[in-house]
Amino acid sequence: MATLLCPGAKYDYASVEYWNAIQDPDKIRTFDWSQYVLQKLLDGVVKVKTKLMNKKKVPNITGCALFLEILFLDSLELGIWTSKHDEFPRIRAYNPEKIKSMILADRISSSADNQNPMYGKSQLRDNEGVCYHWASRGSKARNSDAMPQLVALWEATRALAGMLRIPMEVAGSIYCAISEFDQVRNHLSRPSGILIIKAMVAIIKPFVEGFKYNCGVQRIQEYTGHSEEA
Repeated sequence: MATLLCPGAKYDYASVEYWNAIQDPDKIRTFDWSQYVLQKLLDGVVKVKTKLMNKKKVPNITGCALFLEILFLDSLELGIWTSKHDEFPRIRAYNPEKIKSMILADRISSSADNQNPMYGKSQLRDNEGVCYHWASRGSKARNSDAMPQLVALWEATRALAGMLRIPMEVAGSIYCAISEFDQVRNHLSRPSGILIIKAMVAIIKPFVEGFKYNCGVQRIQEYTGHSEEA
């Protein structure tokens, strides 16, 4: 967890957040680990984006970067390297040699000393046969109006988190909830406004009441008398 699925800022430090979940080995499989990994990745993305927007340096990126790498490569049209989405989990379809070849196939150019290569040669693949959420949106994923709307939604959720004085990581969860709701609201059989309101309240309420990430760290410090940066 600490080195691959949910790595933090320190390579030699393991978060105590999930310790209770692994206390009983028989119950480990009952937890939604994929949601936990995704949430931690979103938290890391929010932190990076916030620092970049404030023109601050980003010394490290937390979260499962390998997930982003596979998602990116899986979503590109790379000729002979384009993968069929017929093997799950998707990481099983990859190995170091294949990843390296796909990255090289997406390279545009590089500097003379090959220290600063540029990427982005490939196009987004056709959505047919793609297992990811972006493909399920069909032609909407390619709509030029979609990106400005998503950017506006992201800025609105960041502003909301700021006004409520809750951790900026919450913006990621709110953004995902509203985005998903926007996709399914036309298929709901009852008034849907109350559903998104309830979802947002469920996300925001714990933080308004004082909940903080890594709260287990403080408890460990109280017992040990030591302080470690999460």
